[in-house]
Amino acid sequence: MKRDTPLPPTQCAAEGCRCTITRGWFCYEHWTAIPPKMRAAVLAAFNASRKAYCRAPRDEQERLNKAYATAFEACQNHLRRITRSMNPVAYDARDYADKLINGGAPTKFRYVNGRML
Repeated sequence: MKRDTPLPPTQCAAEGCRCTITRGWFCYEHWTAIPPKMRAAVLAAFNASRKAYCRAPRDEQERLNKAYATAFEACQNHLRRITRSMNPVAYDARDYADKLINGGAPTKFRYVNGRML
């Protein structure tokens, strides 16, 4: 079923991400960072849960909702693991333009959630 009106914007479900999205759970970068099998599992669980909504017996709905919640949580845990292993380091472009700054060595800046530490 297609919607006539677009969904209101919301935030990406990845921890610490401030991207605004209009569909799905994650922004493009986080969605593509999830392995394809995990993406397929969360989509299948969501669609099964949505299809059974108000049509299946209550215990079946609860089982499908738990399966969806488990698959979604697995995606979030995967993103937490890979985010911690990444090293968010940026280099100051001025160091490459002027060799007299800091002896020509690039200055490293650490960024977390878009803020310089």
